[in-house]
Amino acid sequence: MSFQDAIARMESAVFDRLGEDATWSGVDGTVRVRRREADEDLRYDTGAIVETGRTIRVRKIDVPAPAEDDTVEILDDDGNVIESIVISGVPEIDRTDVWTCSYRLG
Repeated sequence: MSFQDAIARMESAVFDRLGEDATWSGVDGTVRVRRREADEDLRYDTGAIVETGRTIRVRKIDVPAPAEDDTVEILDDDGNVIESIVISGVPEIDRTDVWTCSYRLG
């Protein structure tokens, strides 16, 4: 097994274990996503603002080309929508083929 294969298997296991089911506009079926919220310090001259940064991660094999304004609906265990979010900003992909997208609540 190559190093890249090992990384891909690890990433897949993390999404399977810690991810949430969701629907993504323009994609058939459900996908696994991981959401993250973290406070970010924004400094301006002598002042600072604390802002909550929201990101969602999704594998490229599940969503080949996420785009700004895509709608994502987070599902509960029964398949009911519990939250709707909208992708904001330009998605970025890392070396493990996982997209990171900023979002806002829809």
